[in-house]
Amino acid sequence: MCGKVFRRNYPLFEELTRIINEDMDFYNLLINASVSVTIFDKVRVLLKDRLAEIFTVQNMCVDALTLNYALDFTSTGLLSIYKEWFNSDRKITLEELSNQINLIVFADWTLLWISR
Repeated sequence: MCGKVFRRNYPLFEELTRIINEDMDFYNLLINASVSVTIFDKVRVLLKDRLAEIFTVQNMCVDALTLNYALDFTSTGLLSIYKEWFNSDRKITLEELSNQINLIVFADWTLLWISR
């Protein structure tokens, strides 16, 4: 049976925020490094796996292929948003950014779930 309530999972973003805050300079260099494509792909896969765990627990009524595409889209978008933030003048805090990402990601996933 498909889940009827889709809850946000901010702890994922809290953890990312905590990790980045531990060494902001390192993650700024990492996200902009010339080897970032390889690193990005590894991080994207890790994020994709973690998101898959979250959405599997919430009993999404989505076929495997759609879920895979949605996870690719979401994990790549997350990394792009963080990279954009690092390369900006950072008008909002990392905590505010993480909260906004949480709202965006889970609003999109709620729409995906409802459309099924």
